Amino acid sequence: MYAIIRERNRQHRVTEGTQIVVDKLGAEVGSRFEIADVLLAGEGDDVAVGTPKLANVRVTAEVVSHGRAPKVRVFHFRRRKDSRTLKGYRRPYTLLKIVAITKG
Repeated sequence: MYAIIRERNRQHRVTEGTQIVVDKLGAEVGSRFEIADVLLAGEGDDVAVGTPKLANVRVTAEVVSHGRAPKVRVFHFRRRKDSRTLKGYRRPYTLLKIVAITKG
């Protein structure tokens, strides 16, 4: 069984046991929580589509770890002006493991 969930502003296709990377959450490592924004769920020919989300389907996720993505370098250069700017940014993220997809 698979589901398409919406976590904040992104959509993910998940099955039981998969791991996804989302923006950093304030949850403790090892804690579990339910994601109620399930847009589509099904298996084979039995697929249920929500308008906009399904009311009776829940996805349970467990927090595996927190981390920071590799650095993205931003470089601004203005020719003949002796002007250069170098900035870096590392996006914080949370790694989630999908534990269960339940109907009903």
